[in-house]
Amino acid sequence: MLDLSEKGLKFDCGPRFRPTDGAAIKGTVVFRDGKTCDVAGTVLRYIVDKHQCVLTLTKGIPLTKMMEEQRHLLQKYKT
Repeated sequence: MLDLSEKGLKFDCGPRFRPTDGAAIKGTVVFRDGKTCDVAGTVLRYIVDKHQCVLTLTKGIPLTKMMEEQRHLLQKYKT
């Protein structure tokens, strides 16, 4: 996974998987702590030269989990 928000997701999908705009996709995000979150959404765009897919999520990450991940990153990369 490259980017994640409550309502959006960008991930590497390799050259074989080439979704079309508007296609429905479901999956599971696995976090560093082993917790999982089911997500679902539609393809906003497929970036051909990078083999990346951008989704608009209809079933996204709960705010509490997003805040937990933000706290972890702030602690890990504090200056």
